[in-house]
Amino acid sequence: MFAHFFLLFYILSERVLKLGIQNELYCSIYVILLMMVLFCAYEAFVSFVIHKTVCIMCTVLYVTVALMLVCCKQALAMSHGEIFGVLYNLFFPSVSWSILRKGLTAMITAVALSGMIAFAVDYGFRIHFRKKVVEQAIKQA
Repeated sequence: MFAHFFLLFYILSERVLKLGIQNELYCSIYVILLMMVLFCAYEAFVSFVIHKTVCIMCTVLYVTVALMLVCCKQALAMSHGEIFGVLYNLFFPSVSWSILRKGLTAMITAVALSGMIAFAVDYGFRIHFRKKVVEQAIKQA
């Protein structure tokens, strides 16, 4: 959930703050999604092959992440070499401090907002389920 909120706020912060780094933003998001797909493939392997179980929510997550990767690739309309070339040119030949500063601004904003939402949702779920456990304990007593 945190990763999906992060990507959402990463894109929104670039749009709202009008940073002008769309090409670099989408290339970095593509790399993040690529790592998410690899992690989902690992999770699916463990779930399906080792545990021999199918979780509907997990399967929907795997499909969602894969579709996000496909959509990002279609939006970029670049080859893999061009995507990694943009990222290479961003960091190595001459570091573009302006783009990096804007990218870090978008990233920090995204991490802060998604962290707050993920913490709030987790905290809400913990309180809800603690109340349910106490209610069950009272009924059984």
